[in-house]
Amino acid sequence: MTPSRKERERELRVRLVLEAAEKVFGKKSYEDASMLEIAKEAQLGMQSLYNTFQSKRDLYESLVTYRISKFRAAMDEVFKKNEDPLESLREWTTEHFKTFADLSAFYPVFLKERFNYVWGFRSRSLPALTVAFQKEEKRLVGLLEKAQRAGYLKPVPIEQVKTVFVGLLQSKLEYHFLNKKPLEVNQCVEETLSIFLNGLRPQS
Repeated sequence: MTPSRKERERELRVRLVLEAAEKVFGKKSYEDASMLEIAKEAQLGMQSLYNTFQSKRDLYESLVTYRISKFRAAMDEVFKKNEDPLESLREWTTEHFKTFADLSAFYPVFLKERFNYVWGFRSRSLPALTVAFQKEEKRLVGLLEKAQRAGYLKPVPIEQVKTVFVGLLQSKLEYHFLNKKPLEVNQCVEETLSIFLNGLRPQS
């Protein structure tokens, strides 16, 4: 069924507000960011903004879950291919970097929520965000376990392997964003995997 003009206009307005909110929340904490700033960034009136999202909390949760859901959809496509585990890991890493190369303003938001999740702090986006993080961690661990069974990685505890891998991803992103350097996806993927595999590849 073709969406009506009213529905298309609402979808466009929602996307516009989410993009504006991403920029504002990327610069300020949840507490310091205001709906007025988001409305100005989106070039909308306050009434139009509140017609789209009922509250700042509603908007913030929608922003985080929207971006996470897009990443998960990309990961679904990666795992459908059922390729060699090392190639799947390369694609997983590529999608991870592509997400933030295209949506750099979202990285500070993601980092804050990831910190809350890892340290068990109450997130403003729970429970949906916790479920998303848990699902992706489970899939990543499964992929790393396959790589171990295929002989690509040392048979060390999988939680240690995951911690090393996720730490490399995060440090690469932080380096680029803190130093305001362009995020070259292919270069980041190759450098990350090279360091990871060199450190955890079995001795021949």
